[in-house]
Amino acid sequence: MMINALVRAYVGVLADEKEAESQLTMQFVADHIADLIAATASIAAPVTAHDARGLRAVRTQAILTKIRGGFTNPGISAQGVAKELGLSARYVQDLLQETGISFSERVLEQRLQGARKMLSQRHNDALRVSEIALINGFSDVSYFNRCFRRRFGHTPTSVR
Repeated sequence: MMINALVRAYVGVLADEKEAESQLTMQFVADHIADLIAATASIAAPVTAHDARGLRAVRTQAILTKIRGGFTNPGISAQGVAKELGLSARYVQDLLQETGISFSERVLEQRLQGARKMLSQRHNDALRVSEIALINGFSDVSYFNRCFRRRFGHTPTSVR
């Protein structure tokens, strides 16, 4: 069941045109799809250290895909992502800590990048900064302003 969720997450990566442009990402996906196939083929066989590393990488990629796809949801959480992927919340946090960036830091970065992109696009000029913050998953506009200024060195309004 978990392997099916991971395969679906990879199909999502493959379907995302922005992600598919990266040769490194495509190689990563291909390698880990092969690992998943190997895992399903040898489900009764003992797991080797190499298999475990591959599975951890696959799970990490699936978590990152869920974050990229759900960062606009103000209620996104490690617990929710873990439940969707059939993992424990602690394991999700551990996998992301291995990358050096926590779950909450990744979500915040995705939200800030999304807001920055929207603020710089002319067709969003009719939207208020607060609306863009809400669209990108922020529920507190003053928190959004502080985080934006800290991350980019200027206010959201100055991006326009």
